[in-house]
Amino acid sequence: MPPGNISNDLSNSQLYDLLIKAIKDHIEVLKSEININIQDLSNKVETVDTKVAIANDIPYEDRQVQRVLKVHLRNAKRQNNRARIRGNKLEIDGKFFTLDDLSNLEVLASEKDDSYGEGEEEEAENE
Repeated sequence: MPPGNISNDLSNSQLYDLLIKAIKDHIEVLKSEININIQDLSNKVETVDTKVAIANDIPYEDRQVQRVLKVHLRNAKRQNNRARIRGNKLEIDGKFFTLDDLSNLEVLASEKDDSYGEGEEEEAENE
């Protein structure tokens, strides 16, 4: 037997036990290194006031307007228009619309649809 060849002198279970012990020892070393690093970091960190400021916060009313504008934005994009929200306005193909403008357009569109339907009925009656 050549010297230094442990596998011939030990059984499989003894090799397994040695391997497990070496792994556990290595894990303990790593844990202690991690704890030392964490302690070093915690000593370096100063306590900071916990108040958080949001840079892009907007008033509640503006958020409500934007929520409604998002519905119109989706509808415009479904119709393959270039659209985006800019502040409290919706830009569709380079034209800006406020929420009031969009509401008026909806009313006009619904009136147009109603009158269009009525016109067809009258034409059908005339024929």
